[in-house]
Formats: sequence, C-alpha cells, structure tokens
Amino acid sequence: QLLVGNIIPCLPEYGFGKPGVTKFLRHVLMLRPGYILIYDELEAEKPISWEFRLHSRRWMKQLDGNRLMAKNDYATASAQMFCNEPIVTSLKCEYLQNEEDGINPLTDIKPEDAWLIRPIDDENKWKNGFVEHYHGAFTTDGKFQKTRFLTIMQIHPGKNEKFKPEVLKASGKGLVSIELDGYTVEVQLDGNQPSFLQVHDKEGKAAFVTGNAATSLTLGGETKVAKLPGSTLLMAVSYTHLRAH
Repeated sequence: QLLVGNIIPCLPEYGFGKPGVTKFLRHVLMLRPGYILIYDELEAEKPISWEFRLHSRRWMKQLDGNRLMAKNDYATASAQMFCNEPIVTSLKCEYLQNEEDGINPLTDIKPEDAWLIRPIDDENKWKNGFVEHYHGAFTTDGKFQKTRFLTIMQIHPGKNEKFKPEVLKASGKGLVSIELDGYTVEVQLDGNQPSFLQVHDKEGKAAFVTGNAATSLTLGGETKVAKLPGSTLLMAVSYTHLRAH
C-alpha cells in the first residue's frame, strides 16, 4: 500500500499492478557540450499507454512541439520528445489536496492523479509546508503494444529564463534523421522495427551506433563491423574503440 494521507489501494487505475511490459531498454548518450539523448525501447504483451515523466522542485514551463523547459541555479534545459505515435505533453505545478484539507482522496481525486496528492508531513520536518513541485509528462495518445521514445535534452549553462531552446525537426517516418548543432542523429522510432540509434559528428571526428539493428559503423572511410548483432560501436579520429555488449 502507498501512504498519501489516506491509503491508496494497489489497483491498476491508481497505476499499480502488472501492465505486462516485456521490454524496457534505455540508451543514454551525451553529446558535448550541450545535448543528452535518451532512447527508450518499449514493448508489452498487449497495447498499453506509455509515459515519460520529468519532475523538478524548480521552475518548469511547457513549450510547444512536445517540449518542456526547466532551470536551476546552474543551467537552463529543455526536453523534446520524438515518437512514431501521437504524443500529449502536459505540465502540472501544484500538489492536489489531501485529507488534511478535508477531502477523501479515494472519492474526490481521479485515480490517475493520485500521484499528485500533496504528501503528509507526519514528522513536522517542513516548517513552511512542502514546496510545490513541477510534474511534466510525455504520454502516448492511445495504447500501443510497441513504441520507441527519443528524448533530446538541450543544456544551456547559467540561470537564464530568456534562453530559447532550438525547436528540433525530424525528417522521415519510422527511421528518422534529426540535425543538431554539430551532430546528425538517425533513430528508429517504429516499434515494429529493430531498434537503432546512430550519431555522426559533423566534423567527421566521431561516430556512434547502438541498437538491435547496429551491425557496422563508418568514419573517415574506415568501417568497423560488429562481432555480435546489436553491439554498441564508437569510433573517433584519434583512436578506434570497439566494444560489444
């Protein structure tokens, strides 16, 4: 049971249970100086809803085009979601009421919103109450047995609310191409196709590939062939490094 004031039952409508997920593989890649790529392979026994959540105790803002933006004392960042299926982006910045406010969470709050109920400070550790949190989500508009998520985060040093992250565009369908500042990204977003993520540095100094469809990688006229299907390959001008998982 999960204690959020009153006891919230462990039922599917409250987000508990076994949704039948059969695959959840996450690939994380940092492209210096300011990009982070998160590639998720998602599969289940039957069609279900898929959701990628972002949380922060600091300021967040929802932008157009499946984008969220956040900042802290050190940097400003944005997150943009790419998916083969339609995506709904949302942001909530206040906790919902709990039993201390005279409500019954089991009857007065929608089950899907139970995770947004304000926590109970049963040990009196927060003299001024809990700070409001920001909760962002990228959610598939419908249920799907298989899908792929590519989340691209842009990082900008400094606390700067006026920073406007670039709106990234994907060309193609299924296997798409995305142009970044200094990099070209190719990624397979069709869940019915083998996973694939490939990145080339536009100066021709480095290249990377991973996923079930990864078989080889070419850089500067030299090609490395994976010994095992689905290997992760990384090449750079100053050295060549081959690693198989």
